Amino acid sequence: MIDNQGKIKIGVIDDHQLFIQGLIQLIQFLGSEYDVIISASRGEDFLKKIKANETPDLVLLDIEMPQMNGYETATLLREQHSCIKVIVISMNEEETDLIKMLKLGVRGFLNKDVDPNELKRAIDSVITKGYHYTDRLAGRLISILQNDDEEPTISNNELIYIKLACSEDLIKLLPIKCV
Repeated sequence: MIDNQGKIKIGVIDDHQLFIQGLIQLIQFLGSEYDVIISASRGEDFLKKIKANETPDLVLLDIEMPQMNGYETATLLREQHSCIKVIVISMNEEETDLIKMLKLGVRGFLNKDVDPNELKRAIDSVITKGYHYTDRLAGRLISILQNDDEEPTISNNELIYIKLACSEDLIKLLPIKCV
């Protein structure tokens, strides 16, 4: 939950220290309403730090990391800390990655070369609306769904989930309770 000073508590997980430090400085520059309270270069280290510190409202998560990748980290975050919202920030934009992360409950997906203002919009949107998907991402997902030349690689329930994830209707359907 947003702290009593009105700050959004953020965590950062990426296996590149230079990227972590740059992202923390960028977030601080974006506004005083953001506070990076935890950062780690590995998913398991981040999860240990949560136990010893405050729980962030939102986590910026890389996919490609050694030992515990972004999928495994997102899964454990969902299981152990379901109130933490996750935005993937990665260079990896494969369609299968997008779909897999959506199925894991990720609330947004950004490329690492995103404009800083888009990062701010994503953080604010995930906190206020519960999700943030760029037009580019929505277009790619629609393209996947409309591709008639290939055999479908996802189930009908997965298609329904993707459609809901790209709309405000999903948030209304989720019985999420934060403790």
